[in-house]
This record gives sequence, structure tokens and C-alpha cells, in this order.
Amino acid sequence: NYETSMAKLKKKSQERITKLQNNNQRMSESLSRVSSELNQTTAQLENAQSMIGKKEREQTELKNQLESVAQQHADQMKDMQAQFDAKVQKQRKKFEKNLAKERLSAQARAQKEAEYAAQARAQKAELEKQMAAAKAERDESLAQLKRLEDMQKARAKVAQNLQANLAKAGVKAEVDGKTGDVVIDFGEHYFETGKSSLKPQMEAILKQAMPAYSESLFKDRGLSDKISGVEVIGFASPTYKGKYVDPKSLDPKDREAVNYNLDLSYQRARSIFNYIFDTKKINFQYQKKLLPLVKVTGRSYLAEAKSNRGVAGDLSRKDFCEQYDCKKAQTVIIRFNMKD
Repeated sequence: NYETSMAKLKKKSQERITKLQNNNQRMSESLSRVSSELNQTTAQLENAQSMIGKKEREQTELKNQLESVAQQHADQMKDMQAQFDAKVQKQRKKFEKNLAKERLSAQARAQKEAEYAAQARAQKAELEKQMAAAKAERDESLAQLKRLEDMQKARAKVAQNLQANLAKAGVKAEVDGKTGDVVIDFGEHYFETGKSSLKPQMEAILKQAMPAYSESLFKDRGLSDKISGVEVIGFASPTYKGKYVDPKSLDPKDREAVNYNLDLSYQRARSIFNYIFDTKKINFQYQKKLLPLVKVTGRSYLAEAKSNRGVAGDLSRKDFCEQYDCKKAQTVIIRFNMKD
């Protein structure tokens, strides 16, 4: 009948509306996700461009220093030679003037000439000695600058490899091209407050990250020979027993907090170390080569002191974490070091 038909039609219409609404919701979520990823990619690109610009400026500065040292040496040699020539010319004129005043026999005159020639040779030898010392000093300065330039290029290349390989592996991370620091983004899955155990999600991210990290260091033999060590550095937020603790405080009552967070930050770094070398959980190509180079360090929250200036001393942990990024303060940095 009419009412039944209308009810069915109304139901179908409502189902279509609901379906459209669901589709719109999914589309909206998808657009939001794409927008977020695009913003993040843009930020990473800007960071990469900034890093490239910084590297180019540093390389230009080193090149200028090398050219400056070479030019300074050339100018120094030129000045030393000019001063020596002027001195010799002056001495020669004085010698000839004095010789003309004296009435000497041919033998005595020859003796005077021989003595003067010997003195001139000694002075020239001294000049050559000074110039050789200046050249040695120049060569050492150039060698030091060249080593620094080579190290800088190698560090920049490793950082570039890290950025590319981690991105290729699908790992979000901040790579500092100057220090070699890598901060892996664990998203929402950082350490629990006061805990050092890795969450399953953190392990999954490390499982993606470590093959890419080690490949960046060791695949290129020319670069791997320059790697002297790798640090896993743990941190903790500047809070203790539910309250903010001033990282700069020397008050004895805050000593317990410092010691606690030092231990906690070390244990967090140690958890990373334990996982990445647990062959029952993870295996990657350069795992064995990486192991002897790694050291574990706990830095407490002391390194975060600069960013927390002016924080009220009686601030609760909750209030502090609402104003500052506690998750970021609980991060772990992986840093490679290079041979001098």
C-alpha cells in the first residue's frame, strides 16, 4: 500500500543519505590526512633546503680559509724576500764604502771580500731556514683545514644518506647535518612517564630505522672508515614526583631528581641498545659492525635547560607538559662521530 511504499522509499533515502555522509566523512578524514602529510613533507623539504644552504655556506667558508692561508703565505714569503734583498743591498753599499776608505793590499782586500761573502751566505741560509719554517707552518695549517673540509664533506654526505635512507624506509626523523644527530619520531608512542621499556610501536619503528641508519654509515667504504663511534643518548623530561624541577638548580633537595633522571635517561638509551642488538628480534646487514662502535649515554634533562627558562618552580608535571613538549624531552638521540 501507499504507506508501506513511502516507508520503504524513506528508508532507502535515509540509507543513501547515511552512506553519503559516511563517504563524506571518510573523504574528509582522507583529505585531512593527506593535508597533514603534505604539511609534514613541506616542513621536511624546507628543513632539507635549510640544511643544504648551511652546508654550502660552511663549505664556502672553509674554501675561503684555505685560499686565505695560501695567500697569506705567499705574501709573507714575498715580504721576507723583499726585506732580505733590501738588507743585503744596504749592507753591500756600506761594505763597499768602508772598503774604499781603507788602503788595503790586494790580499787583504780579497780577505775582506771573502769574509763578507761568507756573512752573506750565512744570512741567506738563515732566510731560507725561516722561509722553510714558514712553509712548514703553512702546510700544517692547510693540512688541518683540508682534514676539516674532508670531515665536513663526509659528515654532510652521511647526513644526506641518513635523511634519504630513513625517508625511503618510511621512518620520520630529524637529521642534523652539522652534528650528525638523528631524532626518530615515534609519533604518539614514546616512553611512559618514569619508564624505560620500549613500546611495541617503538620497536616496530626501530626495526625499520636501524637497517637504514647502519647502511648510511657503512655501505660506502670511504665513509665507513671515517666513523669513530655511535652514541645512543637518552633524555628525560625535567619533572620528578609530579613536579617540574629546575635543571639549573644546585639545591641539595633537587639532587635526588637529577640522579633519578640521569638513571632513567640512561636506561632508556640502554633499552634502545638492547633491542637493536637483540638478534632474536631484529637483524640487519651491518648489525655486527655497528655493535663495537656504540656507547650508551644518559643525559638526564640537563641539555633541555635552555628551552625551559623562566618556568615557575612550583609548576606541576601536568601543567609543565601542557606548556612544553614532554614527549620530545623523553626522546633518544643517535649520533655518529667521525675520526679527526
